[in-house]
Amino acid sequence: LEQDENLIFKEFSKGTKYEIKRAIREGVNFSIFKKENNITSYLNYYNEFAKAKHLSLISLNELNYYWDNLIITQAKDSQGNILSIHSYLTDKKLKRVRLFHSISLFRIIDNIDKNFIGRANRFLHWQDIIYFKNNNYKLYDMGGVALNNNDTSTIGIDKFKLGFSQNIIKEYNLVSPLLFLLMKLKKF
Repeated sequence: LEQDENLIFKEFSKGTKYEIKRAIREGVNFSIFKKENNITSYLNYYNEFAKAKHLSLISLNELNYYWDNLIITQAKDSQGNILSIHSYLTDKKLKRVRLFHSISLFRIIDNIDKNFIGRANRFLHWQDIIYFKNNNYKLYDMGGVALNNNDTSTIGIDKFKLGFSQNIIKEYNLVSPLLFLLMKLKKF
């Protein structure tokens, strides 16, 4: 995020740039999800999405654990309907954000154009980048790609992410056995 905004946008694939510009023409807009008293609302959005995608549901306890360190953004259509929601774990000391959840609502809204939602989602990532850049964050992490792609279920997601940048930074997520046990005991 330390590069000039135009240079960041220039790195995007041709298709990603086109989809973002089209979403703007179609009236998609960006806003911050108001967190005050909306933890249940966010939890409901995520869990409905998770059910549709056959993902693990998130508990209120788990969300409460992260809540104070989350920034949640949303893309809406011109009528104010939410199309896509992103939540980010933030590290204010390191000036880093990492995508925590990306919720596309086409799976839970009837009669909505999946391609329009896809454009809104790309637009939302671009607006998120601008927002975090303007708030002095230094690193925008989309949550990784599967470098050893034996799992074909992530190919589409990886292609989507690589449309924003080919810059892959290898990192590891580790949880100590003791922390894992404590989390299980707390039913996290």
